[in-house]
Amino acid sequence: APRTLRRLRAAGMTRLVMLTGDQPAPAEQIGTVLGLDEVAARQTPVDKVAKVRAERERAVTAMVGDGANDAAAIRAASVGIGVASPGSDPARTAADVMLLDGRIDALLDALDEGEQLWRRVQSAVSMLLGGNAGEVAFALITSLLTGRSVLNARQMLLVNMLTDALPAAALAVSTQDGTAEVDRDESAMWRAIAIRGTATTFGATLAWLMGRVTGTQRRAATIALIGLVSTQLAQTLADSHGVLVVSTAAGSFLVLAAVISTPGLSQIF
Repeated sequence: APRTLRRLRAAGMTRLVMLTGDQPAPAEQIGTVLGLDEVAARQTPVDKVAKVRAERERAVTAMVGDGANDAAAIRAASVGIGVASPGSDPARTAADVMLLDGRIDALLDALDEGEQLWRRVQSAVSMLLGGNAGEVAFALITSLLTGRSVLNARQMLLVNMLTDALPAAALAVSTQDGTAEVDRDESAMWRAIAIRGTATTFGATLAWLMGRVTGTQRRAATIALIGLVSTQLAQTLADSHGVLVVSTAAGSFLVLAAVISTPGLSQIF
């Protein structure tokens, strides 16, 4: 337990409290050995619920327990965690997460999985919303400059198919890169969306402008299509280097190359 608690604190658990129905003397001794922030002894189930609710008013709170006396407090926490043991059925019913093997250090694995889940959600949502926002912004910019959108409806649908379908699904289930602490603030999600949308708009607009300088309007539209897809897929690969993400991105590039290069098919798009 001491090693697990140290790692929990290093992972961002700022306050560790033990609630027990046992006598104060042994409880305080154990709390000292474990380096806990607070120990509350002789706690009834009602006392535990009140304590958890008070902690929850200050911060997101997890409650870990394995018995009937813990069930109500587990349910009252932001995240209730049950530890499988003889007589743990009430805790199992009340818990959001169950540690089935009974190991308290499995909490560390649960935290790691939660970090990865949040990264996946943030990456997938920012990819979908940011990419589509960039596409809309690019269409508006080119419409203002030329009087009509550079890319037609078929090309826009092709972009969505190549950047939002399989790559987004792969990103949602793949391990995310990066060891920095995850920012769970909602504003972080919107920042990621804004950055992705801006990068997509800039990449596609720059490609289109370069095409207009060096060739015809249709050539510029083709270059813009390549730039729009490439910018979004490059950002997807920056989020994850997982095998599934890389393979779906490579597949999208190959499909795009085939559409552009195949006579007849290229004319359809």
